[in-house]
Amino acid sequence: MKCSNTKNKNTYKRTILQSLVFTLVLFFIMVVTSGCESPTIGESSEQNDPPDTTMSLEEEIQEQSDALENATTIGGNDTTLGIQRETTTTGETTQAGQMTTQTDVQAPTTEKETSTSTKAASTSKAQVTTKAQVATKTQAATKAAASTTSATAAPKPTESKTITVSLSVNCVNAVNADVPGSAAYEPNGNIVSNKSITLDKGSSVYDALKKSGLVINASNSAGSIYIVGIQGIQQGAAGKGAGGWIYSVNSKFPQTSASRYELSDGDVIAFHYTVKSGDVPGSPY
Repeated sequence: MKCSNTKNKNTYKRTILQSLVFTLVLFFIMVVTSGCESPTIGESSEQNDPPDTTMSLEEEIQEQSDALENATTIGGNDTTLGIQRETTTTGETTQAGQMTTQTDVQAPTTEKETSTSTKAASTSKAQVTTKAQVATKTQAATKAAASTTSATAAPKPTESKTITVSLSVNCVNAVNADVPGSAAYEPNGNIVSNKSITLDKGSSVYDALKKSGLVINASNSAGSIYIVGIQGIQQGAAGKGAGGWIYSVNSKFPQTSASRYELSDGDVIAFHYTVKSGDVPGSPY
């Protein structure tokens, strides 16, 4: 647009200058021509034409000068208008550029904010998920540790240091043989029946008999203790040296002294008075 205005202005100025030059040349030709004419004609011209012709040329020159000034003024105005238009266009272009720049800046900023919000949301979800996973693992580990502690802390069954046995003492054969002291236990001769006795582990039959609270007479022979009398009913008191005490454990008659037989928990002990062979069921004596 600016180039078009400048080209039009130059063309107009060129036209004005050409007209002015043409006028000056014409004036020069007229002056030369008037000098070459005859005196009569020159006088006649001096009397009649020159004043009018001179005024016409001056007026024409003045008019052309005024036209040139007006054209210059118009050209300046056009130039001013062109500058103003260019300024306006430039201002509009600048404002449009600013608006575009603001839009471009705001758009990436919005995208960045959106991206940041998305990342923040993803980070929050990841943190929540991570915390949930850590809490679950911690609870599982705590339960496992509690189970392990419970299993470890469970007390092992303590091995008992005591045993419990059952004791019976019968003297029915002594009653039948009228052995002194047996009459107190007539008719069936039961002195003690299935009495529960608690002993230290490793105790013997003799220890159980002693703990029963009965009156016992015993003899020691070669490091072994033999029962001689229980509750006053003595060995050899059935006549002719007959009679004595034997014992069984769980219905079996050991071939060892009462002091050497080690008891176990739950054993059943029975003492019998025997007068003759076979009067105690299961006895080898």
